[in-house]
Amino acid sequence: MVSSLGNKKSMQSLENFDFMMIVSDPEIAAFVSQNGVKHLFVDLEKKGKLSRQRNLNTVISQDTPETVSKIRQVAPNADIIVRLNPLNIETPEEVENVIDRGADAVMLPYFHDERTLEKFVKIVANRLRVIPLVETTGSLKAVKTFAGKLDIDRVHFGLNDLHLERGDKMMFCPLFKGVLNAPIQQLKSAGLQFGIGGLARAGEGLIPPEIL
Repeated sequence: MVSSLGNKKSMQSLENFDFMMIVSDPEIAAFVSQNGVKHLFVDLEKKGKLSRQRNLNTVISQDTPETVSKIRQVAPNADIIVRLNPLNIETPEEVENVIDRGADAVMLPYFHDERTLEKFVKIVANRLRVIPLVETTGSLKAVKTFAGKLDIDRVHFGLNDLHLERGDKMMFCPLFKGVLNAPIQQLKSAGLQFGIGGLARAGEGLIPPEIL
């Protein structure tokens, strides 16, 4: 798809894409929201992430709840998705906070079973859209039970933590080895959209996204 951007047909096909961008800078958020990026992603996840990804060249977000307010102010019509911390005693407060700041959807990271996701869905109580981040072997297996059962908007697959838990040599092994095939088919059968995280910018990365 990306490697053929030079031809007219592929450029026209971009109109059908549902673009999402991780943003922290309000100026950038304002610009991209006016130029085709529908979903603005604010990352508030910090609990446990540093210990899981220690010594790896990964980005640990420094965003705060105030970032959500700033992005909402400059992009009033954007769809703002906020990744919270894994389910913990402070989750209800985190949810209320981002609701007050104008979020449209919340993402639950690093869960291991359907029961945890179900608790999160109950906390949100239909006030925001819920997007599970499937990035553990447990959550991968749980897709077949929660897809079509729980009130979720779509599903996102996280390759970084998933490959670490599996002991794969590189981040894209779960993709190349077909680990996502069955869960993706289960989501399609349930009529749910999905996304896959971990791609680099065009022309960069160990494996260029053009190839992926």
